[in-house]
Amino acid sequence: MIFSKKDLKQFKRNQLDSDSVKISKTFCSVCSAIITFSQVWTMEVNAGVITLPAQDDNGYILGACNNCSHQFSIHVVNPDYSAFSEGASLIGYILEDEATAEEINKLAAFPNLTQVLSRELDMNRRSHVYDYAGRALYECEKCSAGLDGFIFEELRRNFKSIFAEFSDYYSWSLKHGRGLPPEYMFIRMSFNCLCGSSYVSFLSKPYVESFEFDECDFSICNVVGAKPISQTIRPGVYSKSQIMQWLHKLLVRWTVLFDKIYIIVPFVGHQWMKDQDLVDTWLELILRADPGKVRLVTRKGQLNSFKKAYQQSKGIDYSLLEKLDLASRLLREVVPDSKFHAKIYGAVSKSGCEVFSGSANLLSGPSKEVMHFTELEDMEVFDDAFINPLNLTFNEEAWETGKRYSLLFDGAENFSTRGATSTVHSGEYRDLMLFDQLPKRAF
Repeated sequence: MIFSKKDLKQFKRNQLDSDSVKISKTFCSVCSAIITFSQVWTMEVNAGVITLPAQDDNGYILGACNNCSHQFSIHVVNPDYSAFSEGASLIGYILEDEATAEEINKLAAFPNLTQVLSRELDMNRRSHVYDYAGRALYECEKCSAGLDGFIFEELRRNFKSIFAEFSDYYSWSLKHGRGLPPEYMFIRMSFNCLCGSSYVSFLSKPYVESFEFDECDFSICNVVGAKPISQTIRPGVYSKSQIMQWLHKLLVRWTVLFDKIYIIVPFVGHQWMKDQDLVDTWLELILRADPGKVRLVTRKGQLNSFKKAYQQSKGIDYSLLEKLDLASRLLREVVPDSKFHAKIYGAVSKSGCEVFSGSANLLSGPSKEVMHFTELEDMEVFDDAFINPLNLTFNEEAWETGKRYSLLFDGAENFSTRGATSTVHSGEYRDLMLFDQLPKRAF
């Protein structure tokens, strides 16, 4: 059976590939308001005795800026299924292959917005990706075995159940208006070391309304009963790569459990690095660093080197990312300082601090550096030891202190999100993960 293009059109909606949805940003050419829009591709579908080929049409969506009412067009694929989600309202669409003379004249009157970037470039996405194959951050108190691998195996065994519970919660939240979304997804799991010692582990990942995640997107935040980290990261000499691996694991722990994080380092990468390698080094930090909690102090010129390398390697002017609110918010609060050589990575809260310090800049590689991991009593002790001697000041208003909440998938409750303790408020994070104190709710 041979279908005409007109006949195939009636099946197009059923061929839309939800996994192909692309969200992009641009800005109004009159008032510079940010505009967000989506487009979607079709896929080949087997319909019994026939196979329907993908049928994508090029064209334009026509919109009006919500801020100034300026009208414009944007070139997209399948404009009949494209939409605006921020900054503009849809007026109509035009398919290139079917455009009438009237539509062509209408299109000529709508200036085309061409400075478009994918939201996938957003540097403010949070990542809790964890290298479970690397050297463990958590060790058994009894036999000193690394525990990270045992936790990952337990996570893999239970991931199907966790994913199913997330799916149910996500569907429920869509049906009930959602409201303010959770900050994180937490997992609580008991497991045993090979020596027989029992532990409780806590893992996290940022909450996103997407099914695109797997086990490695969860990072270990703490293991109750394990060796203190100061006994795992003993004062000594380590490769730059090992130090960065530990730092990346610590950053996720610190982001969840501490109020403020300081990264005080003269150099990010080095001047002989290839542009792409320098960008990757920065992004490994940026994607793990919550801009509401982290403050970066580095030498003048480091930020400009990154922006230049980004443009050279990506072919995108960093200023365009800034204009579309895709640039890193962390970098907006960078404190430039050229009068120090210390390398300090520290997390602080009123009830305790953790500091990873020594000779290592932000850079991977085989060469060796000396590092120490120290625990301090409180913020004042940290400030006296590390902040005040450098005469550093920070924009206190930029710190985020709002109340938040997260979902707890507790293995003791079959990872259900419907239990009395499945919601954890931000003020409860430390007691939960450091001392295994489940939230207490009064009903």
